[in-house]
Amino acid sequence: MAYLVLHRDTPVARQRLSFLFWPDSSEAQARTNLRNLLHKLRAAEQLEWLKRLELEQENLRAALRLALERDITSDHQTDSAARLAGALWIFWFIRGHFSEGRRWAERALALLESQGFTSLALGKVLYTAASFCYFQSDFSQAKLISKKSLSVCKAHRDHFGQAVSYHHLGLIAIAQGELAQAAKHLNQGLKIATQLDDAWLISLMMSDLGSLAVTSGDLQIALKRFQQSLEIARQFGDKFQILYELTNLADLALQKGDLQQAALLTEESLSLSKLIGEKRGISFALQHLGRIAMQEGKSERAGQLLKQSLQVIWGTRDRETVIDYLVNLAAYEVQQERFEIASRLLAACEAALTNFPTGYRLQNQALFDRLVENIQARLDAGVFTAAWTLGRLMSLEQAVNFALIDRPPDPSS
Repeated sequence: MAYLVLHRDTPVARQRLSFLFWPDSSEAQARTNLRNLLHKLRAAEQLEWLKRLELEQENLRAALRLALERDITSDHQTDSAARLAGALWIFWFIRGHFSEGRRWAERALALLESQGFTSLALGKVLYTAASFCYFQSDFSQAKLISKKSLSVCKAHRDHFGQAVSYHHLGLIAIAQGELAQAAKHLNQGLKIATQLDDAWLISLMMSDLGSLAVTSGDLQIALKRFQQSLEIARQFGDKFQILYELTNLADLALQKGDLQQAALLTEESLSLSKLIGEKRGISFALQHLGRIAMQEGKSERAGQLLKQSLQVIWGTRDRETVIDYLVNLAAYEVQQERFEIASRLLAACEAALTNFPTGYRLQNQALFDRLVENIQARLDAGVFTAAWTLGRLMSLEQAVNFALIDRPPDPSS
């Protein structure tokens, strides 16, 4: 520590720091100790870091604009905009600034590619752009960019970037129903994360494997993976990863009908999400609480929570989750015996899914199919066809606005 105080204005290589802090350890063990220490420090400062970045948003936008201008006009190839966009990836993600993050990343990426400039920052801005493409359901673009990021990261021996690229490729493969390919990507990512001994990456890949198990119908393996991921995240105090594993575990509890356990997990995830301002986490928690209220027969509360959840997630333009939530709201409308409204919502979902890749299935596809069958049994064929036709004509944004209309619950429900 004395060395750092005396040389506080001088950058110190990680190898040197490792030796200073752990002189009696092997070089490999010392590097592992340093990596874990830095991860703990980042987790401890997570809230302060997020608050400061939120306050500095206008300055950050100005810095990005300036960096792009400098990269364009410089006599030498530079990648300052790409490095800055890559550094802001997690901040944009946590705060739900998906569209803004994607725009900046794509602008920085386009500049580097137009100049033919290949650098370490290229890999980072590629997987930053891929992340936002995936979470806005632009799977074909996300897959294309993720393949590029993997190639660039391999060329620069960026093992962290390789693992992140496999993370994205695995999630995309799950969404496209390519489960064997997803397993291959995710296991390769986990292997790299384990070799790096990077706790955040290991937790992330474990969570992905849990999601794969859910899609495959193996809920026991899913439970095990999510619990492992949560345990690692708790050890390092990473609130971001903790809230996502709580969300995953709450979803499993809901599937098993354990409403009490689902509520406990969801309340904790909602508290953490609000603490760090994680928009998707807030939306997920409100959605779970709405589904719980539906099963408990609390109609008014259920409607309010489901609509709040939809409103929050719509702000991120996460189309996949928006459609899932519209299906859940259709289930609520069926519970209220508003069958024509439910029909229009489901038809709008069907229309929106025509823009998704062939083979894509909703997470709640079984619910969608049951609802359609139930509604057809309750409505006159002509009335159903008319409602379905109207729904098919709505854009996704129109469907969201239609779903958010305040309709008093049926007192008898």
